[in-house]
Amino acid sequence: PDVPDSPASPLLYPRFLGRRDEVGHLHSVMASVQRGEGVSAAVMGSAGAGKTRFLEELTADARLQGFQIISGACPSGGGNPLQPVVSALRNAQKEIRSIHSWVQDDDRPELARLFPELAPENAEEVPEDFRREDQSALFAALFSVFESLGRAKPLFLAIDDIQWADSSTLAFLGFAAERLNGLPILLCLAHRPFEEKPRPEWMNNSIAVELSPLGTEATEDLVASLFGTVDAPEGLIDLIYRISGGNPFHVIETVKSLVDKGSIVWRDSQW
Repeated sequence: PDVPDSPASPLLYPRFLGRRDEVGHLHSVMASVQRGEGVSAAVMGSAGAGKTRFLEELTADARLQGFQIISGACPSGGGNPLQPVVSALRNAQKEIRSIHSWVQDDDRPELARLFPELAPENAEEVPEDFRREDQSALFAALFSVFESLGRAKPLFLAIDDIQWADSSTLAFLGFAAERLNGLPILLCLAHRPFEEKPRPEWMNNSIAVELSPLGTEATEDLVASLFGTVDAPEGLIDLIYRISGGNPFHVIETVKSLVDKGSIVWRDSQW
C-alpha cells in the first residue's frame, strides 16, 4: 500500500534511521546546554558511517529547539588557517546579521586579520599570515564573537570533517572547547579516524558519540525507505548486509548498483 503505482524515480531519498540512541543522547545534552552548561561533542565514524547526515539532522533539531546555527566543514586539502571557522561565520551572516554586531572594539585589530572589513580605513595593511605565538590573542578575540552570540541566544556550532582541519583550526577548536563551561554553546565536531596526524588530546574531554555500523534491522529499515515499501525483496537484506557491513553509504550504493544492473526491478507495482 505504501508503494507508488509509477514512482518518479526508482529509489527514494533515504530516511534517517538507526541512530535513535545517539540522537537521544545529544538531545539531552542540548537541554543542558540551554541551561548554560556548554560542552563539546565529538561525532566519530568511518567514511560512509553517516556523520554528515547525522550533523544535518542534529542541526535541524537544534534549530527547532531554539538554537542559532553556525556550521562549516574542513576541506580535504586542509585549506587556509582557520578557514572552516571563518567560512562558518560568513555563511551565517543572515542568521547573525553582521559580524560587526558581535565584535568588541578592542578585538577589531586582531579579527581584521581574518575579516579585513573590520579594519579601520586608516589601518595598516592586514597581514595574511600570523605566527604561532600570536594566536592566543587572535583566538581570544575570535572566541569572544561566539561567546557574545551564545549569551544572546543558545548557539549550536558544528564543524564537519575535522580530521582534515589545519593546525590553527584544531588549536582554536581546542581553545574554544576549554572555555564553554557556563555558556549556552554546543560545539559539535564530526570526524573520521585521524590517520595522518594524532587525534588532539583536548578531544578526550569531549562527549563522544560513535556511529557504529547499522545492525541488520536498521539496514532493513534503510533499504525499505529507499524502495518506499515496508517489505524489501526476499533475501535482499542479508545480501546487502554482507556486502555493506552495515555502513549506511555502502548500503545505499549497493542498492543503487543492484537497481542499475537490473538485478532488482520494478514490476507489477512491486520490487
